[in-house]
Amino acid sequence: MHHPKQLNRRHFLKTAALAGGAAWTLGKLPLNTLADPIQTTSQVSLTAGSDHIDIIFQALQRFKKPIAAAIGNRPILIKPNNVIGTPNGGHGDVLLSDTPVESLEAILEFLKSIGRTDVAIGETCATDPTMVAFDNCGYFGLARKYPVRFLDL
Repeated sequence: MHHPKQLNRRHFLKTAALAGGAAWTLGKLPLNTLADPIQTTSQVSLTAGSDHIDIIFQALQRFKKPIAAAIGNRPILIKPNNVIGTPNGGHGDVLLSDTPVESLEAILEFLKSIGRTDVAIGETCATDPTMVAFDNCGYFGLARKYPVRFLDL
């Protein structure tokens, strides 16, 4: 009878050898002949600075025309990330996994600069009631400066 560690090691080596062989075989296949290659181009905006709002605003400004064209006359929904909704999961004042209010302010300021004010911020928080999460993140303060609506999705 074999010791369990020998079986685990043998199984691992056998699996690794099979996986390596499969990867080598796949690497030799002419996969690019199976379908036409897709060619895409992407544009990137790189900004630097110490003002979080200005950095995002400047990055969006570089794509002002295509963004405005894509939006057209449709209403806008900004969907932030609100996972915890309570600073540091209730153990401090740092929002670890939620979109900073400054990010939303920068987006709203950009939208205002292109004449768009029909904007809603909507989310469904994973752990807390959404409106509580919005309040904890400071989102409601944005309504003092922008005509924004808040939605619980």
